[in-house]
Amino acid sequence: MKVLAVFSSLLIGTSAFVSPQHAKSVNFALKAQIPKDEMTADQLEILSIQEKWNEIRLYSREEAAEKLDGEWLEAYNRYFEAYDKDMELMLEIKEKVAKLIEPPKVAKKGIKQRKRDAWAKKQAQAAADAAAL
Repeated sequence: MKVLAVFSSLLIGTSAFVSPQHAKSVNFALKAQIPKDEMTADQLEILSIQEKWNEIRLYSREEAAEKLDGEWLEAYNRYFEAYDKDMELMLEIKEKVAKLIEPPKVAKKGIKQRKRDAWAKKQAQAAADAAAL
């Protein structure tokens, strides 16, 4: 009986330091598309717009000006105007934060500069003492 109590206390003590095994949570997110034959007309339209945009989004600005017209060109330009605006904002933020994260490094003083500073300090003190008398 004592052996069982000691063994169980050892087992409980060691299990306190082990991460518990959680049951895997079930992810109900839809990871695949509905088959095309089961889609409604609205879903098919959204899918075609999605596929078209996936192609258009990768165009360079010159390609977009040549190949696109009307609503698609306006959408492309709106998207990349917002993208450029956001990138400029992020670059400004990066510059401001970089100064805080990595302050400018001050060059280390050499022996001669320390001696010059000490001499200037002594001269200033001597001048202050002479002015006080």
